[in-house]
Amino acid sequence: MNDEELILTPKELAHYLRLNQQTIYRMVARGDIPVIRIGRTVRFRKAVIDDWLNAKTEGKEKPTTKKKGRTR
Repeated sequence: MNDEELILTPKELAHYLRLNQQTIYRMVARGDIPVIRIGRTVRFRKAVIDDWLNAKTEGKEKPTTKKKGRTR
């Protein structure tokens, strides 16, 4: 089975993303993450999650550093 066909449970996705499983469920409830709903069950396509992660990280700019001290 290749990545395009791989389906993850919330527990497996939490492990893959190194997040708490409850965080995954909160993201699903808010609509923050692509999900497959089968009745009340949720599953995730690994390939879609990987694309979603890439899209999230590609638009990020380098963080700016703030200088300490007064500004005039």
